[in-house]
Amino acid sequence: MGVPNEHRRIEAFSLLELLVVCAIIGVIGSAIAVTLAVGLRVWERAQALGGAQTTTLVGLEIMGRDLQNTFPLYAVGMEGTSESVTFPGLVSQSDSTGRRASRIGTIKCYHDRGRQALVKKNWVFPCPEPPDAAGEVILPEVTEVILTYLAGGSGRREPQWQTSWHSRTNLPLAVKMTVRRRPEKGQSATQKTFFLHNS
Repeated sequence: MGVPNEHRRIEAFSLLELLVVCAIIGVIGSAIAVTLAVGLRVWERAQALGGAQTTTLVGLEIMGRDLQNTFPLYAVGMEGTSESVTFPGLVSQSDSTGRRASRIGTIKCYHDRGRQALVKKNWVFPCPEPPDAAGEVILPEVTEVILTYLAGGSGRREPQWQTSWHSRTNLPLAVKMTVRRRPEKGQSATQKTFFLHNS
């Protein structure tokens, strides 16, 4: 025979217990979501800062490669101020058939305040300097550029940094460049020193 209904107990959760469990899961889920959102924002900001720093270093390396490959050439000489440097180097030029060839020429890197950029332009010797609009932007969003030149010591004098360089026959031992980009790029000044091989 069957067991009477009053002795059979059905085990189940009450509605109140289910609501408490749902509330606890909701609180834990929202805490996890907030933590992930904050972590994601921090990661995105770090990526943006790293990208800006990488862009700056690539722009400086382009200029540094040209500086390190310069050579003394009386007809061109090296002229440097705190915001620009002009020096002899090998520049690429297309001939009438469209082939590119390297020729001796002049390279100029400078801070274009109007475009707020570090700009590079080059031209074949003995052609005149092209207009500023012909320059290639190698680093955008630049607010300040400071160039200094390491003059070799003579005799017992130590080498010293100078704010300008003007010589047709001598090259500085090194060129130090400090670049400041827009503050919203999240970085302060980036500084790089290029030692010249032909000094």
